[in-house]
Amino acid sequence: MERSSLYDQKIMPLIQKRIKGLSLAIIVAIGSIILAPYIPGINDVMLAIIIGVLVFNLFRVPDSFQPGISFSSSKILEWAIIFMAFSISLDEIRALGWSNLALVALVIILVLLTTILLSRSMACPHQTGWMVGFGTAICGSSAIAALAPSLSDEKGGSGIAIAAINLIGAAGMFLLPFLFQWLPLKEEQMGFIIGSSLHSVGNVAGAGYGFEKYVGDLAITVKMARVALLSPAIIVFLIMLGKKDASSGKAAAAKTKFSLPYYLWAFMAITLLHSIWPMPEKLNQSLEWVGTILLTIAMAGIGLKISFKHLYGSGRAAMVFGLVLFLIHLLMVGSVAMLFI
Repeated sequence: MERSSLYDQKIMPLIQKRIKGLSLAIIVAIGSIILAPYIPGINDVMLAIIIGVLVFNLFRVPDSFQPGISFSSSKILEWAIIFMAFSISLDEIRALGWSNLALVALVIILVLLTTILLSRSMACPHQTGWMVGFGTAICGSSAIAALAPSLSDEKGGSGIAIAAINLIGAAGMFLLPFLFQWLPLKEEQMGFIIGSSLHSVGNVAGAGYGFEKYVGDLAITVKMARVALLSPAIIVFLIMLGKKDASSGKAAAAKTKFSLPYYLWAFMAITLLHSIWPMPEKLNQSLEWVGTILLTIAMAGIGLKISFKHLYGSGRAAMVFGLVLFLIHLLMVGSVAMLFI
């Protein structure tokens, strides 16, 4: 009786409160997965945000949907991050070599520091700028998704940051091979620059293999090392942000005082175990697929919270911020490659 009473009084009302918004996010995610293969240059995660934004702005989404939408963009996002760990292995770090790994880590730290400094001087909302910077430093959309739950993201800054990162990354994919034609670089330097600077794995593969296979293979290896450093980078960045808030004498607008959330502990544990005791390939692929589905639902939830007015206002600032940061990042990576590779 007690179990039945608990279910009727607490669990069932909670499910009923969230079911509408969650169902809408799932429908948007399914539509994105179906349509994405037919739209060149866009993946299902990014398409889920776009469709979510369109649905929210073109149709009147009742307030009763908001609890489920918020659940999709927060809790489901945290679960997605845990499953993302099944696509990461410490073998990626070993393949790169410790000297090159140190250079990759150095660039990441410099980009994170630059992000904090730029966010003070440019007209980009702090938390949106922080997410753009973290996505620039690590792995684009996935990195922003991993950082977002540790920040207060009521205004949909993660969706705006992801949109900005994807546009800049796509432009960089075409820009770098063009620039390399005019620069006296070794193939090893080209691979390092591409893998260390572009945002998504797709951007890196497009630029690297568009040049030649050896450059592409090296670029992908460097990129995977950046992805493998996701959890340490979040720890370092949250500590940096906590110190920034303390030095300014202001109360944190974000949850930037350092405390590692449960999903990042789980992410690191799975990454470590996965590297020591590899899973059967089919099981690993299935778990990665679950993570992708959850991430797409979460991105749909994020899109369903963004208004065109907010996208127009903050989106322009995020694009300018991201572009300036990308150019600085590119200069850093190029300098490191020229000096040490």
